[in-house]
Amino acid sequence: MNTDFCDIKQVMKSTYGDFKDVKKSDAPISYASDTGMFNALFGRMAFTQFNQDAVLWNLLAKKGWVKSGWRIRTARGVSLGGFGVTDAGSIPDTVKSTIVEVVASLKQVVTTTEIGNISFNLTGDDVYTFEEEMKNHAQDHVKLLNSQLHRELDTKAGTGFESIDRVCASNGEVTDHSVTAGDGDIYGLDRDSATTYDAYVDYNASADRDVSITMVRSMIETIEANSGQRPTFLLTGYDQRQNILSLMESQVRYTDKITVGINGINTANGYSMGSRIAEFDGLPIFADAQTIKDTGSRIYALNSENVFLGIKMPTKATMSITDQDMLNRGTLTRKAMYLTGGELVCTMFSANGKCRDLL
Repeated sequence: MNTDFCDIKQVMKSTYGDFKDVKKSDAPISYASDTGMFNALFGRMAFTQFNQDAVLWNLLAKKGWVKSGWRIRTARGVSLGGFGVTDAGSIPDTVKSTIVEVVASLKQVVTTTEIGNISFNLTGDDVYTFEEEMKNHAQDHVKLLNSQLHRELDTKAGTGFESIDRVCASNGEVTDHSVTAGDGDIYGLDRDSATTYDAYVDYNASADRDVSITMVRSMIETIEANSGQRPTFLLTGYDQRQNILSLMESQVRYTDKITVGINGINTANGYSMGSRIAEFDGLPIFADAQTIKDTGSRIYALNSENVFLGIKMPTKATMSITDQDMLNRGTLTRKAMYLTGGELVCTMFSANGKCRDLL
């Protein structure tokens, strides 16, 4: 008998015979009912069922932390209503600017996760691994930072980052919305007694109202008139963005020359990211699911030159997963920590603003 086979099909035929001879079995394997025949493999990934976007955190520029304070000029020394001096007249009295010191405290935000030693070592089984939890935890950490940037005016920052709602506030808003005395203050500046540190705020304390094109345009124009600077972008919720686009209808424009990176939002000519962003009067409109709502989401106009994230400790992951680490802790667990240090900084309140109390 010739046992020299040219291919695997000949080997199989010689060993098992012709497959057409296989007969129907009357005891079939059933994955549904036979014990031990089937186990679902879930895999190492877990698909997140909620919005993990940290839009505002990504939009704001990140600048290195240089110092914990700066000075602002709140009043001119020179009167803009003054006249010239007559021939041989007296030299005017000397004047000076009003200078105020501003202090921003360095904040640190920490989140941790942990896994038991047995679970950590079951890498060959169908398990949700520590590596996957680390990836998901990193997203959660940034989402937490993003949520701090969206805290409402009357919620003090405490040990967390300041918020854009507190940056974009005014004395009138604090008074008419009965904000507790001191809660609207920011960086140690008193907003209860003067308009010196006002951002632009369009509000209606008695009832929420519909957003209008005139309202948003007035915000942009007033900010530019008060500060000499035009906002960089608009931020709102998904609901209000759609309302604005519906009101604009044929006037809406889209741009694909927007880039968002470590320096926040940029408009670099000649570069396209392949994504189309709606514009309102030349300003890109972004939606963040964590934007504060009254009935509808508030609308913010921000200038990224003077509202940014001062970062001293860039987000860093630290793991404690060695046997020696467990011995030092006295527990059979592996741990990991994410840490970010910095603060939301605003160097010019009048260059920013918001519309609130909207339907």
